[in-house]
Amino acid sequence: MWGGAAGARLGSNIREEKGYSYGVFAFASPFTHYGVWIASGGVQANKTAESLVEFEKELKLIGGEKPVSEKELADAKNNRVRGYAQQFELLGNVADQITKLWSVGLPITDLQQEPDELRKASRESVNAAAEKYASFGHSTLLLVGDRSKIEPGIRELKNREIVLIDTEGRPTQ
Repeated sequence: MWGGAAGARLGSNIREEKGYSYGVFAFASPFTHYGVWIASGGVQANKTAESLVEFEKELKLIGGEKPVSEKELADAKNNRVRGYAQQFELLGNVADQITKLWSVGLPITDLQQEPDELRKASRESVNAAAEKYASFGHSTLLLVGDRSKIEPGIRELKNREIVLIDTEGRPTQ
């Protein structure tokens, strides 16, 4: 679910409580054999390390320390279903939806079924998926920004392998 409980938690924490960002998001992106869970947001450069700590905390919480509640699930479902039509406002959006289905081998009719399938999601299945896939130990973090401003704070966090990459994604060290 776009945003969903994880996105709502991130937004509440990093945007509303801490004031580090105008917006942070979390969503699943499925592929044919694997998928990826993405959490992202633009944060203040001088709050990058603090934001990273909060992203990690929320990932651990959603991954089992504080499972999704019935209210969070209901809110996430309602927000997604109510906003469903927005993904078809532009022709490019429609093409994007069809491309996503095609890339994972699903029929276009799945677009019509998404709201009904979202409504069927149970708290147990959502929390089982979160516990299985929201594993901080298997996470990769990509930080983009002014290196001179964000690297010192990240290095202070310790216990993190830092790999610098160029614009093509190749390690530079």
